[in-house]
Amino acid sequence: MIQESGWFGVSAETLSLMAVFIFLLTAVMVLLIIALRVRLVFRERREKQFMATWRPRLTAAMFGGPIQEGQIPPSQEFEFLFLWNQMQESVTGESQSGLIAFAKAHRIEQVTRRLLEHGTIRERLIAVSTLGHLKCRDAWGSLRRLVGGDDPVLSLAAARAMTRIDASSAMIFLLPQISTRAEWPPNRVYAILKEAGPAVVSGPLASAAMQVERSAAPRMIRFLDLCYDEHAFPALRKIMGSTTDPDVLAACLDMLRSPHDLGQVRQLMDHAHWRVRMAAAEALGRLGMPHDVDLLVGQLSDQDWWVRRSAAHALVSLPCLNEETLVELCRTISSPQELALLERAMAEEKAA
Repeated sequence: MIQESGWFGVSAETLSLMAVFIFLLTAVMVLLIIALRVRLVFRERREKQFMATWRPRLTAAMFGGPIQEGQIPPSQEFEFLFLWNQMQESVTGESQSGLIAFAKAHRIEQVTRRLLEHGTIRERLIAVSTLGHLKCRDAWGSLRRLVGGDDPVLSLAAARAMTRIDASSAMIFLLPQISTRAEWPPNRVYAILKEAGPAVVSGPLASAAMQVERSAAPRMIRFLDLCYDEHAFPALRKIMGSTTDPDVLAACLDMLRSPHDLGQVRQLMDHAHWRVRMAAAEALGRLGMPHDVDLLVGQLSDQDWWVRRSAAHALVSLPCLNEETLVELCRTISSPQELALLERAMAEEKAA
């Protein structure tokens, strides 16, 4: 008996089954799209209701309005903490105090402790931030343990929270951590130290920079920019006078801002390591005097391209040289390569 066949020899029965399958698959996809859309609508509606409920109350608390005791529904805890932290970081002074009073009236500290112990990583991060803003000294031990933990994001968040609770006490514990935690992004560490303020960090940070291991010294030296000059510059001079390490010397040169250090800068212009010579040229560009022009012109013939480039840019940056004197200087340079470097630096400066 011959079986009826369809396209390309496929039986009609098989084609029917394929059509049914495609129809069912399409129907499932349509239902999924509808379900996702409905879920999105409900979520947006819930978010609007949440904001309509809590934002006016928090805003009123910021401006000294009456605060009634209450409790945050468990389903809204994370959203509330996120909103509260967002508002807390956007205001200062009495407004922050009002938000803290509101949080305490709604037993937020207990919520954050529970999330800190049993929450997801996202919940633990928001809990850590909240404890810092609440200046919750009772959480000090938990935050210390987190700072020493393996998670770089959570440990850095805990470091920031400790600084907000008690910046002076936090520095004693955090500075050794900062010197060894290479995985902490320097810009994030810089922000934490800057928030603590120079009155808090200057003495401890300058002392730490002078005592750390050689491998950590360049990292710590760059944070001295946050210290008062009377702490930063003596520390830099002491470090430079006690080391021959090129990376440490270059880091110190990058931080120098005082003309009193020009003698040491000039001595390092002929250092054996190119990184030190480059940093010395850059320092002369910031601090140099008219008689330093010859030193920098000499560096235009350095064996290392980076040093030659830095010397050219330093000449352009010298406070004692203007465009007219630079043009005159170009006429005195006989080497085509050196002249091209200086003219390029002048063009880049003009285009910046």
